Amino acid sequence: MLFESILVFDSYRQKISYITGVRTDDLETSQLERSYEKAQQELDTLEKLLRTGKRKSFEPLRLKNELTPRFSETEYTEMVDRAKRYIYEGDIFQVVLSNPLTAPATGSLFDTYRVLRSENPSPYAFCRNYYRQSV
Repeated sequence: MLFESILVFDSYRQKISYITGVRTDDLETSQLERSYEKAQQELDTLEKLLRTGKRKSFEPLRLKNELTPRFSETEYTEMVDRAKRYIYEGDIFQVVLSNPLTAPATGSLFDTYRVLRSENPSPYAFCRNYYRQSV
């Protein structure tokens, strides 16, 4: 499993859902019950934290270098032309192209995410921290 738990914020309903998985890989009944109880404890702990916890502060984000696009202007233009060709030929009818910008940085992107989420709520907005990379 890519992750064991996920916190989902429904901006339309202003509701938070916390979802955690329960492993069932060939477990016997007693092991399944323990796995379920562990997941329930995690849910209870997080609910308590969400109700009583303080807002966490994060170290401000500081870029070490300039933002760099993944694709050059020429490469991106070629992608657009290729997509137009696929649409014209009937292979696709819609495409969403992107050219992500990256840069090494210190600090946290989470406060940036908070600002973007409040300024421009999107059903596809997310903030993920990988081992050495944040998206």
